[in-house]
Amino acid sequence: MGRYLDRKLREFKMDKPPNLIKQAFSYVKEYAKWKKAGSVLRSAEEITRIFNTICKLCEHFEGNRCGICKCYLNTGTTWNKIAFNTTKCPDNPPRWTAEVETEDVELNDEEVDKLSQELKIEETLNAPESTPNPPPAPPPRKPCGCS
Repeated sequence: MGRYLDRKLREFKMDKPPNLIKQAFSYVKEYAKWKKAGSVLRSAEEITRIFNTICKLCEHFEGNRCGICKCYLNTGTTWNKIAFNTTKCPDNPPRWTAEVETEDVELNDEEVDKLSQELKIEETLNAPESTPNPPPAPPPRKPCGCS
């Protein structure tokens, strides 16, 4: 994946990858591992349990992301590393573990391109002030102030 990341950095005219690009390609690797293991998600109850009783209480938790790996964390299944049954907490020792153990995944450029397109990584990286899981816009208010 190193050559691919180097090529993308040249396209973005950057010498050093910013956190968002590193996160995106790290996410692609986790996504690939998850797909190769059968694409099974943790249950909604397990995702919520991990997020509320482990991640949110951890000293490394920063707002809506892990302070170690910088991944966004939430109780949903979109852009959420907790949802993949192949991931584990990056702390040492891990505070939560993978339900399915997998070996590290090596990806060639074509595989990274395909997964990046599937995940719409380019669009996410090119969006202004993008966050992987933006909150929905509130409904417009009437002039009287009621909803």
